[in-house]
Amino acid sequence: MRAWLLLILASSSPVLAADQPQPDAPEKAPSAASPGPECKLSPKKMANPDAYRPSAESHSGRVVVEFTIPQSGAKPVDLVVAESSSYPALDAAALRVIEDSRFKTTCPDMRTKVAVKFNPPHQASAR
Repeated sequence: MRAWLLLILASSSPVLAADQPQPDAPEKAPSAASPGPECKLSPKKMANPDAYRPSAESHSGRVVVEFTIPQSGAKPVDLVVAESSSYPALDAAALRVIEDSRFKTTCPDMRTKVAVKFNPPHQASAR
């Protein structure tokens, strides 16, 4: 099974909408008055959670990572685990997944949450 990344976009302000990545799509300028429903966040480069799973780790789980994107396409900063998987190795792997990903945003400097889910690793069936 493959691990997958689920975008749960939220902030201390309004919930952001998620779009599919669209290369070379023009980005809307953020509203100066209020971020409101015009805020959009979409993955520009997504790291594959499978590549970050600790090799000896057989646990599965979901980790919600909260972070800020200072500007569209920039490296996420101020990453924290907002909801733990209860497995420190998976929590650390989820932080690395988000740290190595990039997102397009129309509302820079807003806190955002993204869930990273680790499914159980594929195991060969016993004969």
